[in-house]
Amino acid sequence: MLLVALFVLFGVSYAQPPAPTVSGNSPVCVGDSLSLTASVPSPSGITYDWATDALFLNIVSTSSTYNTGPVLLDHLIYVRAKNGALIGPTTIVTIDARSNMDTPAATYSPLSLCPGNNTTITGSSGLSSPIYRWYTAASGGTLLFTGNPYVTTVSSTTTVYLETEDADGCLSNRSIILVPVLAPNVEVIVPTASPNPFCEGQTVTFNVTGGSDTYAWYDALSGGNLVHSGQSFDTALTETKTFYAESINSNGCASPRVGVTATEVLLPSASTGTASPSTFCSGTSVTFSATAISGITHKWYDALTGGNLIYTGDSFDTTLTSTKTFYLETENSDGCVSTNRNPVTATLIVAPSAPTGSASPNPFCDGSTVTFDADSLSNHTYKWYDAATGGNLINSGKNFDTVLSSNQTFYLLSINSDGCESALRTAVAAIESPAITAGAGTASPATFCDGATVTFAATVVGSNTYEWYDAATGGNLVYSGASFDTVLTDSKTFYLLAKNSDGCEAPARTAVAAVESPAVTAGAGTASPATFCDGATVTFAATVVGSNTYEWYDAATGGNLVYSGASFDTVLTDSK
Repeated sequence: MLLVALFVLFGVSYAQPPAPTVSGNSPVCVGDSLSLTASVPSPSGITYDWATDALFLNIVSTSSTYNTGPVLLDHLIYVRAKNGALIGPTTIVTIDARSNMDTPAATYSPLSLCPGNNTTITGSSGLSSPIYRWYTAASGGTLLFTGNPYVTTVSSTTTVYLETEDADGCLSNRSIILVPVLAPNVEVIVPTASPNPFCEGQTVTFNVTGGSDTYAWYDALSGGNLVHSGQSFDTALTETKTFYAESINSNGCASPRVGVTATEVLLPSASTGTASPSTFCSGTSVTFSATAISGITHKWYDALTGGNLIYTGDSFDTTLTSTKTFYLETENSDGCVSTNRNPVTATLIVAPSAPTGSASPNPFCDGSTVTFDADSLSNHTYKWYDAATGGNLINSGKNFDTVLSSNQTFYLLSINSDGCESALRTAVAAIESPAITAGAGTASPATFCDGATVTFAATVVGSNTYEWYDAATGGNLVYSGASFDTVLTDSKTFYLLAKNSDGCEAPARTAVAAVESPAVTAGAGTASPATFCDGATVTFAATVVGSNTYEWYDAATGGNLVYSGASFDTVLTDSK
């Protein structure tokens, strides 16, 4: 027979609730939190007590839910439901703390690894069907892979860390897995082709020197086809060809491939030459050149036919003061000469005028980056020097940035589209802004009560501006301005940075501190008489401590101020 306890208070009936049903995510891994929820049928008006003891002396929650915090050991939790003054039976909850004591291990294959090889790392565990995870560090780190095995490319000896997750979702400690990699093959090899250049259809010998290793030849820098195994080989070529050699050391590791190209010789035709610069300023060195062709010799003359041989070779330099033409002739390795000479002309041009430029910011702060910029001229380029003549080239370009700590002048040279330089360099100066001293500031009140408003104020100097930070260096900008107010609940230091009208910062921030006054303990007091007759005068008196002052209120929080002082008398007609 079901017995239901009833309790009636002020005309309202209460039924004793049953033992609550508890749901949660137990078991739980050691160190994780457990969330428990209690429930009973018809929960309207029901409250709950959660306790760590059966007598409910240590109640840890009065909500329908309870979070255990990190669980370290198995233990019991007690919960009961209440309906008004009626208390239901207790439900005992067992907290089951699980831990993963697995120590995973791993093997890798192949055992001999060269840099750049793939390796397969296979984990093993004492658990049944664990989840494997591979990391870069013993704790935290980057997750490399989830699963087993783990395949990766190694370039040097590598360390990975393996953990397992059991069926309860608990993690093991990570095991360190060291995968050694053989030293790379650093042999320097020098492949050659002979003869080079070659005539069409000629046999060319490809050979490599550089050590006692074995060698292999391929038709590509990476991958490709194996052409020959050995130090040298011969092959007949009908076109320009490149082969790539690599050495293989005793560990079986290959060096980087090095290519060698054998170039086919073509029959000569009249070459076209160039003059660089093709237009020049008076006194400039001009380079007359022809495109180099394997097996071809170029000859330069001062006349279209006959005349004087000026130079033999692909190119030569000469200083010119007037427009000049030379004539280019081609000759192959068999002594055959082109049927004609091609003219190559360099033309004299006028030098450009001196340029103008600027520095920004100007003036600048000590240690600032200053941009030196040339005023644009159509089809001109620029060079910057540290002297009006001679000196060192600082930068080639329209503008450049540089960090300065003192006044600095650079000298600007313009160059037109023909490569001719202006006769004069223009001075462009940057002036350093005067140094600024560290700012001074105050906190008012310097000593404050918890929750008080404190004013942090800079001692303003001239047109300086101010910024406040939460750190001596770096940190966060708290406020821009000479002063600001803030509510503080503990001692606080802000750091004041002064800037002058040029935006230059003081060399250091100034610490401005506000110190919280020590907390005062709750006062003790008496009422005399403590029991009184209706209409009697009662004296309320504080037990005075040191220099403390006292205020009396009609409520524990908020309420009305009744009296300011250590004691006061009042006539009472009921308990107060």
